Amino acid sequence: MALDDDREIALCSVTSGESVGIPRPPVFPVAKVVLSAPPTTRGWVVAVLGRSGTIALLQPDAEGEGGRWMAMEDGAKHGGFEDMAIWRGRLCALGGDGAVVAYRVSLGARVAAARVLRAAQHPVGYAAGAGGQQRVRGRVCMYLVVDMSGSLVVVQREYSVRRDAVEVEVEVSRFAAEERKWEAVEELAAGEALFVGSVVSVAARATEGSGIRGNCVYMARREVELIAPHAIGVYSLADGEADGLAISGGHSLAAEPVWIAPSLA
Repeated sequence: MALDDDREIALCSVTSGESVGIPRPPVFPVAKVVLSAPPTTRGWVVAVLGRSGTIALLQPDAEGEGGRWMAMEDGAKHGGFEDMAIWRGRLCALGGDGAVVAYRVSLGARVAAARVLRAAQHPVGYAAGAGGQQRVRGRVCMYLVVDMSGSLVVVQREYSVRRDAVEVEVEVSRFAAEERKWEAVEELAAGEALFVGSVVSVAARATEGSGIRGNCVYMARREVELIAPHAIGVYSLADGEADGLAISGGHSLAAEPVWIAPSLA
């Protein structure tokens, strides 16, 4: 929860209602917050992604309070960071150029050892268009998510607006850690679905009665609301088609939906 007036954030549990206050972050407004472990775990770390594309890390002291923030300064060369995720004990950051950087952080030494998992995919500020043309960014969104098998996944979606219609293209890539290469994903594991958004991205199983469609990417969105008035888009990897999913009771155009993992609901 971000408190705009005080430029502070607090970690709130949706199940217990308890909250944990942390020192004022050096980046604000806040786009996303991820934890390496629950706040009750010794040595847990919180990472904050600012809307400016800068990531800052904090490890509270033994009492769960205090600590000093450490900013990741190299995001600028990637056009700023667009998303982040905790994967195998590392903080992975997705740059605006499509690069993925993994940090093994020693907060005590104030050092972040970086390893590039994926090189830049396109120049900063642009995304590749059809026929080798360059298209100005602004309708391309990229996300990091860890799938049900524990693999790191990049989801890229691109909107093409034609009059009163919106076409969506989605590409999914998975990092094969053993081979150290990225593979295009044409089909998710049986019954699996990915839920991506700027605040939270998760993977879930399409169980009976859940209403979840397997082999689909669920996309929280707000930037095309006036054209396509559905806060959730569902993209099928099987047929390459995207459908809108309405929210009962309507939704606010000022904020996109936030996914809550079924295990926490």
